[in-house]
Amino acid sequence: MGKSSELGAEERRLHGAQLPVVKFDLGTEPDVSSLRDTMLTSAEVTAWLAHTDDLVMLLDGFDEANASLGKLPDQLMKLLDGLPIDRLKLRITSRTGVWSPRLDAGLADRWPDLQRWVLAPLTEENVRVAARGTHGDGSAFLSAVRARDLGALAARPLTLRMLMTIQRDDQGLPVDRIELYERAVKVLARENHERRIEEPSSTVHPVEERLRAARRLAAVSIVSGRTIVHPKRTVDTSKNDLALDDITQTQQEMLILLEILGSGLFTSAAGGAVRWTHRSIGEFVAGQTLADLPVATTAYLLSGPSGSEAIVPQLAGVATWVATLRPQAYQWLAASEPDLFDRRYFLLSWDGMAADIEPYLSDDRPVWVRREAARLLGDSGCRDLDVRLVAVVEDIASRYPVGYLVQRLTSSSPVAGMAGGYCLCSGAAGFRGYGLHAARSGSEKSVEPARRAHG
Repeated sequence: MGKSSELGAEERRLHGAQLPVVKFDLGTEPDVSSLRDTMLTSAEVTAWLAHTDDLVMLLDGFDEANASLGKLPDQLMKLLDGLPIDRLKLRITSRTGVWSPRLDAGLADRWPDLQRWVLAPLTEENVRVAARGTHGDGSAFLSAVRARDLGALAARPLTLRMLMTIQRDDQGLPVDRIELYERAVKVLARENHERRIEEPSSTVHPVEERLRAARRLAAVSIVSGRTIVHPKRTVDTSKNDLALDDITQTQQEMLILLEILGSGLFTSAAGGAVRWTHRSIGEFVAGQTLADLPVATTAYLLSGPSGSEAIVPQLAGVATWVATLRPQAYQWLAASEPDLFDRRYFLLSWDGMAADIEPYLSDDRPVWVRREAARLLGDSGCRDLDVRLVAVVEDIASRYPVGYLVQRLTSSSPVAGMAGGYCLCSGAAGFRGYGLHAARSGSEKSVEPARRAHG
């Protein structure tokens, strides 16, 4: 269930077909040098280089690695260029929102038959099967999900696991995504992960104290891009990793943070270190910290040292959480980088919708407001304002001539006819989906994924 599970299923299928295959988890590597050594010294790659057969290489967790390894797209392409790519077939997984256009372009140059796939949302039967065991036959859990209107969260593997954990531990489901993450983080902060890195002390700090320490640690770890964390820095610790003694001044601080590293918020990494159990968990906790700061300070931290106002791509997830948690930050982010939001309004419609939305299309509204209103109309299927939308699109295009398209409107809509049926968004938005962005190269075909993404 999820992108890593799907890649594991692909690995088993290839093994079953007796095809040469090797799998690497990019997110566990501390740096590119370690990745190179792991890849080139593996038995599968060594045997492949000595012969003339093809090899299917599965690279999992690009999104995790790209956040912590500097210039990963360029470094990865350089590494691949050192291999006989005419005999190499790739499967690369990533969360769609942080997929690299630079890597995408590099792969397409080398493999013209590159294919891009998006994992479809989980079905009701998928959710029922996942809930069995911990939640009886799954029916009661499904009923609770329907009663709370949490279908969109249950349709994604990560948030489904959160929902099941919260239902199991707290006997009740959250009402929205923010409460889901808040409660999930609290549950994880109380738990220990599968292998504690160190027993800090017999003292167990209250969960709220742990959470305060986790927010500070997340802000430092995620914003700095050092998502592999060690208890102490040694001569063998990579400069790209974070060590607790880098950021602590007292023994008390160290004890609390050691408890955090041993909690369910983290999972084991190589060399006795740990990493966030899922990057989105770290992004949410970091977002909580940044949401309490002045918007100007948050903008500075998220835009990096270059002085540019653009959000650092690796921090897009943090930025959207900050915007979700703080209205002032949402206004700033929606105006400056609207394509960071992956909103869906397909189920939203009501009587009088056109009359309610039309004022937000007026010329005196900010561009991001008009764009959002157009997106809402397009996703919901409302056709009453198509002619007005044409004028909006033409007006915005005249002022922002690069990259703006019309998307996801019905093919018979006059707006859709302007750009082949696309919604109002930036052309640089990349690929959006429910959890798996798999870049596939080579002619060897896999079992058909449920839905294809079109770039």
